[in-house]
This record gives sequence, C-alpha cells and structure tokens, in this order.
Amino acid sequence: MPYSAVQQYKAQTINSMTNGELLILLFDEVIKHLKIAGTMLQEKNYETSEKCTQKAKEIINYLINILDRQYPLSQELYQMYSFFNEKIISAEIKQDPKSLEEIIPLIEDMRQTWAEANRLTHIK
Repeated sequence: MPYSAVQQYKAQTINSMTNGELLILLFDEVIKHLKIAGTMLQEKNYETSEKCTQKAKEIINYLINILDRQYPLSQELYQMYSFFNEKIISAEIKQDPKSLEEIIPLIEDMRQTWAEANRLTHIK
C-alpha cells in the first residue's frame, strides 16, 4: 500500500532529524500522552487514559533501552526514567492523575535540557 503524501512527509522529516531532535520529539510525545491521560483520568475515560499511559511507558522504556551504560550519567537517567514509569503505573492503578501531574514538569524540564544541549552542539 503506497504512503499518502502526509505519511511520506512525516517519514522524510523524521529520517532527516538529528539524534538530538529525535530525542526532543520523543519527550514531546511522552508529555503529550501524559497530558491527555491526565485529562482522560479526570473525565473517568479509563480506556483512553490507559492507551496514552501505555504509549508514554513504551517511549520511556525505549529511552531506557538506548542508554549507553558506560557513562555515569546513564545510571542517573535510568533512575529518573524508572521513577517516571513508577509514577505512571501508580496513576494507572489509582486511576488518579496526581502522579502524572507530578512528573510532567520534570519531563518538561528534561526535554528543555536536551533541547538546550542540542542547540549548543549545533552552534558554530
């Protein structure tokens, strides 16, 4: 089945991104899905909330899996990502958005840090 023009554009855009840009995109997706999940929990739409939290956990697990463990920073990132997953699971079990509300600002801060690091690596 051929790709539509929109799908081709998306694929081309992603394929042309740097690793830093891809990392930022992943954080954007986690934040988006957690915000939607929080809203859905407030509205007692548990099925949609679970789909969103599952997507967020999949991305966070991907970030864990790509860590280069030879650097001390990787252990700290592993602990932070694991903390995020624990809070997401807590929100799922309790069906309460508070755990998500706690971690969204932390994830936004991490995203901003990576965005700044990416910007600084491209300054010439």
